Amino acid sequence: MTPPGYFDEASPQRMLVEYPLGRAFLEGVARASRDELRALQERRFRAVVNRAQTAAEQVRLTRDYFDALAAGVAPGLSAAA
Repeated sequence: MTPPGYFDEASPQRMLVEYPLGRAFLEGVARASRDELRALQERRFRAVVNRAQTAAEQVRLTRDYFDALAAGVAPGLSAAA
């Protein structure tokens, strides 16, 4: 499975919902209680950590793939003699 690319992930509409501007900001996040802000920060932090873990897994898989290629092993090939 190919991971999504930048333009697959970038959504201006979704960003404006998550990070509102102007009046939407003043009527929403700017009026949030301390507990609501903390919950929002924790949700965003968890999302960043989850993304970092996914990226770390992709790095590991890529490294393993290229290590296998360097050893002469690849899908459909036997080990180099």
